[in-house]
Amino acid sequence: MKKLLAISILATLSIPAMANTSLDISQISNSETELKAGYGFDNGLKFGGELVFKDGLKELKEGTVAAAWRFDITTGFYVEPQLAYTMPHKGKVMETIANPDPLEGGVTHLRGEYETGNTFKVGLKTGYDFDNGFSVAARYRYDMRKDDAKLVAVSKGKRITDETLGGTSPSDRVHRTDLTLGYSFDFVDLSANWVHKQGEVKINHDALDKAIGKQKYKADDYEFKAAFTKAGNFIPYAQYTVKTLEGKSSDIDNQFKVGINYRF
Repeated sequence: MKKLLAISILATLSIPAMANTSLDISQISNSETELKAGYGFDNGLKFGGELVFKDGLKELKEGTVAAAWRFDITTGFYVEPQLAYTMPHKGKVMETIANPDPLEGGVTHLRGEYETGNTFKVGLKTGYDFDNGFSVAARYRYDMRKDDAKLVAVSKGKRITDETLGGTSPSDRVHRTDLTLGYSFDFVDLSANWVHKQGEVKINHDALDKAIGKQKYKADDYEFKAAFTKAGNFIPYAQYTVKTLEGKSSDIDNQFKVGINYRF
């Protein structure tokens, strides 16, 4: 994953300025830092990469590579297919979940191993930019991820055998919808975005080759963003996100983000 992301970032930085290159760095109130790079061609084709770090820049959380192609149907009206692929940096979590009475030379622990899979995202965005500064946009995106959970026998911290005592493959499918309203003033761009997510987590038993459980959920985010546009190629911005899960909100979960975008 590191090599793929590094190649994407280096390719972005090496693109000529005429290719509409952009760099973006932002800090979120949950101690996550986002680094983005992207470029777009005159024909509407765009590529980009993103790295998300935890605790400032101490630990890499995940990386994403993305592509989109904007088609201008009429003046102001456009359609944009999108693809993205997100890879967690440390997807595997191992935890001792039981400690039976060991026999000499036998099993001393049972350990659960959970590995978060990669996420594939496919979406379609459409919008209209009015001459008076208003803009509207809508996007639908489908996210797909498959994880891996196993129960293994270990002795002195090492697996005794490659065989598993039990395994499941949780899969997460999310339908995401974005509705965005924006207005451009002389010195600032304002926007509001409603994000609706409706998903289903399904637990598939590897040995039985069938689903043994599932859970549905829904969440809504409300994003409010302001970007200052009178600083040349630099565009500083701030965003506040109100998060809700199953219709319930908590001030602890809400996020504040500040960042700066540079275009050349």
